[in-house]
Amino acid sequence: MYTSMMRKALLSGLPVGLYGSSRAFNFIRETATKGLDIAIVGDSNTGYNAPTDGGYVQGISYGLDVAFPTSAYATATFPLMNEGNAAGYKCSMSSAALPAGGYVSGKTSGPAGITSFFDRGTGTWSDMGGANAGTYTDYAWMASGNQTENINRGMSIDADHPIGVNNELRYRVLRSQTTTGGSFYMRVRLNGGAYTAIATSSSISCSGATNLVASELTVSAGTRNLSLASFWSIQNAVGLYTVGPWGGLLQSMYRPTVGWAVDAMYFFGGATITAIDTDFAAANTAGYLTATMLAEYYSRQIAAGGDGRIVVWIQAGANQSDWTSSPSTWPAKWESIMSYVRTAATYAAIPSEKLAFVAMCTHDITGYDFDSRRAALIALTTANPDLTVVNIPEIIPFASYSAYASGAHLSKTGYETIGNAIIQRFTA
Repeated sequence: MYTSMMRKALLSGLPVGLYGSSRAFNFIRETATKGLDIAIVGDSNTGYNAPTDGGYVQGISYGLDVAFPTSAYATATFPLMNEGNAAGYKCSMSSAALPAGGYVSGKTSGPAGITSFFDRGTGTWSDMGGANAGTYTDYAWMASGNQTENINRGMSIDADHPIGVNNELRYRVLRSQTTTGGSFYMRVRLNGGAYTAIATSSSISCSGATNLVASELTVSAGTRNLSLASFWSIQNAVGLYTVGPWGGLLQSMYRPTVGWAVDAMYFFGGATITAIDTDFAAANTAGYLTATMLAEYYSRQIAAGGDGRIVVWIQAGANQSDWTSSPSTWPAKWESIMSYVRTAATYAAIPSEKLAFVAMCTHDITGYDFDSRRAALIALTTANPDLTVVNIPEIIPFASYSAYASGAHLSKTGYETIGNAIIQRFTA
């Protein structure tokens, strides 16, 4: 079987272990000159036990960090609301599940005009590991007439994050704009020592035609060498309140340079590829959550100076009940997810040539036989000219990472070992 696979890879012109389209291959190779966002979609291996282990968000980020040192341009993109296993390479979220401090669930209480941008429909979409890790993906809402109860909410980056705490940085919040909008403040501080604030915005008005708007707070370059915390809701700051109506959806930090970023777009422990497809269907038919996330990757990368290239990286296979019950329909679920993403990218006005896909049946697991599933994925490349399939056994043998395996999951070193091997295959 692998001889046939290898022959197909050679005919495609890609290195051994990579099949199908050269688009994602070129996107990754040109990361440092064109820019790239990788949005990972999958089961628990997407961000397993973050931040301790971190899943493939950790592994792929590590590989890019090795291949393109000092070329990271942004952190993962976190929702403002959820609490859980935030999968982010050397960054984390300090938000809490709502209600808290006057903020409530946007899906439950927010206006339809804003909810439509971030609606998961009736699905169980999560980018935090699933319901057991907090709540399903939602947004924070502050109703008219209310103001925050003075609490810190936001995100932080480690002192050794590759975007560089000493560089010029921008804290970015995707938030609501409504005809009777409220206002809010943003702040970045040192996350140690005296916790000194190094940038605080003036009051940001949220009035205007109903829409989503990205607000940014710039931090000038300077010697810091400490982790940084960024807040969209500020504690112990007299008068710096969020005043409703106001909704906050996504947050991240970036620097104005061309480079890479990796995010957990969809991360749900225990999900089969069929369950993931069901959630993508709900998010595309009842709302525009998928389009909003894609649009934020694209817009942020353009703002930083990149070309707006996005790779949606789908990984699954550890949860195999849908394969064992219906192997003939299993590949169609992967194809369906890609179709939903393409539709969402059209909603988001992202040029089709800026979007590519990578599909990957997960690392080897003792007692599992993935050969047929991997062959079924490779067969999908014939009808999907924007798809590249990664065949892990041809890139790195199980013996090279088996010591880091525990059941269906790996340690941080295991994910980094595989992620680095994969990125090296794309860039060697």
